[in-house]
Amino acid sequence: MTVKLCPVTQENWRAVAHLEVAEDQRQFVAPNSYSLAEAAYEPGLTPMAIYADETLVGFAMFTHEPFQGEWPFTQTPYQGELGIVRLMVDKHSQRRGYGRQAVQALIDHMSQLPGGQALLVNFISTNLGARQLYESVGFVVYEEDASGCWARLTQPSSGETSAPSHTRSS
Repeated sequence: MTVKLCPVTQENWRAVAHLEVAEDQRQFVAPNSYSLAEAAYEPGLTPMAIYADETLVGFAMFTHEPFQGEWPFTQTPYQGELGIVRLMVDKHSQRRGYGRQAVQALIDHMSQLPGGQALLVNFISTNLGARQLYESVGFVVYEEDASGCWARLTQPSSGETSAPSHTRSS
């Protein structure tokens, strides 16, 4: 099945809001209803529905404006990157490769936007599935502590990935 990203619209937002991760994953990702509210009131966030062919299977949200400066969540200042803020696949659609395909679709889409030459993702450090997924597509963890991991995917012209110049590990 082909995975594609589609806008969250008046027609599909309720279905997106009702998607859920498995019980043991709830500690890792905010409910979609919260993310949709966040996107409605926080400028710079883009919510997307993830479809496998015509079936809704997940939700993603990313920044469409580059991060600049410092946030209290990380020790490393942002350098104009875009970020994947949320990614989830519904509990009934997991283990089918949709998450990996969705991450690749996000990378492809976001790399075309201003600031898309480098992408960030943050995930809870105990979420080993997320770490494995993001690292498998080229993200490099550059900061990690008890509260989370920050990873960057840099897309230089050579096609290689690299970590940022500021690296901190706890």
